[in-house]
Amino acid sequence: MRSLPVAAISWLLAAQAAAVPSPLNGRSAGYGLSLNATSTRVRGACPARSPTASATIPGDTSAPSVPIGAPNPSSSAFIGNPDDGPVSSLYYSNTGALEPQDLPLDNINRIMYAFGVVASDGTVSAGNVEKDLTEKAGTNLPTSGNNVYGRVRQLNLVKRANRHVKVLLSLGGWGNNGPISAAASSETGRHQFATSVVKLVTDWGFDGIDLDWEYVTTQAERDNVILLLKATREAFDTYSAQNAGGYRFLITYASPAGAQNYEALNIQGMDPYVDTWNLMTYDFAGGWSQVTAFQSNLYPSLTYPKATVTSTDTIVKYYLSQGIAPSKLHVGLPLYGHAFDNTTGLGESFNGTGPGEDNQGGNWSYKDLPRPGAKENNDFDAVAAWSYDPVRKEIITYDNVGSAYTKALYILSENLGGAFFWEANDDKHGNGSLVDTVARSFLQLSTSQNLLSYPTSKYDNIRSGSPTS
Repeated sequence: MRSLPVAAISWLLAAQAAAVPSPLNGRSAGYGLSLNATSTRVRGACPARSPTASATIPGDTSAPSVPIGAPNPSSSAFIGNPDDGPVSSLYYSNTGALEPQDLPLDNINRIMYAFGVVASDGTVSAGNVEKDLTEKAGTNLPTSGNNVYGRVRQLNLVKRANRHVKVLLSLGGWGNNGPISAAASSETGRHQFATSVVKLVTDWGFDGIDLDWEYVTTQAERDNVILLLKATREAFDTYSAQNAGGYRFLITYASPAGAQNYEALNIQGMDPYVDTWNLMTYDFAGGWSQVTAFQSNLYPSLTYPKATVTSTDTIVKYYLSQGIAPSKLHVGLPLYGHAFDNTTGLGESFNGTGPGEDNQGGNWSYKDLPRPGAKENNDFDAVAAWSYDPVRKEIITYDNVGSAYTKALYILSENLGGAFFWEANDDKHGNGSLVDTVARSFLQLSTSQNLLSYPTSKYDNIRSGSPTS
């Protein structure tokens, strides 16, 4: 059994110590966790992302092991699902410095490579030609023929060395809804999108796509996204029947967490064509908010009700109410924090966010949190973390090891399909890693294998299966 970081154990002990009777529906302010328990007692059971990307509403081997029962791969929760157990997915930007071989490959099942570009006519292409295709990084580079280089080649090498890891091309992202909407608005555009997607994915040796349409807003778009997904599903299935032995190419959907945006979707109509709903359960609050608030809390806060915009549990329950199988829902965790400056506390007014890192509008990488001079705090009832610097009067809300661990327990107890993280370059290493913490908590990740045979690829080194020759 894999051991958990000391920080996760400390969080659990502190949560137990904080547990007191609550007048709110008899709920406890703590998690009700036992170090000998097999599950948790849960209640009621980008380029940088835009501030409104999800919500638009104003190993330490000395650590004790915590036995947590992973879902049985034969459980009904996973019947009909292309995965045979929990999935850990990691968004990986083609603008970051991290190389594919440096990703935490033992702790993930899917790499969501972001972003590919969608043109208004439906044509899909590389988002960063140099990084994606031409940069000659690594060793043993092929020297003859029509070969692909860059991170596409490196990702193919990763897949061959790690058969449990599938690679999906993420399309769209914040600010790119216009071309996707245009492409989806006509039969010609949808056909071009589906054909182009299948060609690009199979040329690159990938396992599917992640559609990040932010956001569907009109009735026409509500209908068109279904038709777009349907055309893509049919195109993948046709290709697979002819060239891949019926392999299930994945279609995942980056799903909104703001009620205004998820209520705009015909989720039941989309679901037959979607393998995984990646719930963007973060960005609940940020510089656009009226008061400081949690950006990714699991539950409403009893201590700081004004700091609660929504909650992951609320969002999960909505998607479940639409008839989505629990195993198709993946919970998103941010690997960054949102800053609020010139404030006295949670639920209070603020003035500005500061530039953040790399002028990302108040966003800070999780690997750099808490900032020097700031003290980290935990709301055990909301399952959320934040830091406060009394000199700068700055609050930053984010996830830490403890909240990530508890979210993993929630995913298991609700029989959900897994977790995903935005974005790979922002995680910590070692015991502070959120990706590692969640994977340890799942104990047994899905063993569903990737695809290695691409007989129609235009690239010799992908088609031949010899990316080093």
